[in-house]
Amino acid sequence: MYYKIINILSILIFLFAFSFVGGQEKEESTESLKLKLSQSKSEKQKVDLMNEIASVLRYSQIGKGLEYAEKALESADKISYKEGSAKSLYNIGALYYYKGDYKLALEYYNHSKKIYNQLKNKKAASNIESAIGSVYFSLGQYGKALESYNSALRQYEADHNLVGIAQVKDNIGTL
Repeated sequence: MYYKIINILSILIFLFAFSFVGGQEKEESTESLKLKLSQSKSEKQKVDLMNEIASVLRYSQIGKGLEYAEKALESADKISYKEGSAKSLYNIGALYYYKGDYKLALEYYNHSKKIYNQLKNKKAASNIESAIGSVYFSLGQYGKALESYNSALRQYEADHNLVGIAQVKDNIGTL
């Protein structure tokens, strides 16, 4: 009994320490990105950095992440940087998804996917299609979720994207 308690306490301490270090690394990463952003002279690079910051903040500070993603979208549109706009729209969609606003998540994901399709970036478009499936899953619209997942799966298979295939098959299995 004594050893079980020691083992459980050891595991809990390890998990606590691991989660603290992970959060600290994200914070350091965000600060590092912010420093690069303040030093950047290229508008395109600023858009990419703001998008990267928004992506890192997705799980911890949704409001701040939205600020960076929206600012990145505004800047990308100003300089006609389509790839940056598409990434910003994707980030905004993901942030709304994690916020639980699935209607807005779908709106931004679909807009992003449209741009990626125009740019013929099949990998990004199929990633968004999978994300759209997750939104439908969260809404309880399982038929639409399966359609989106299968669409993403076909593209992943055509591209021999093994990671994408594994992830979307996991989503289908969960569905």
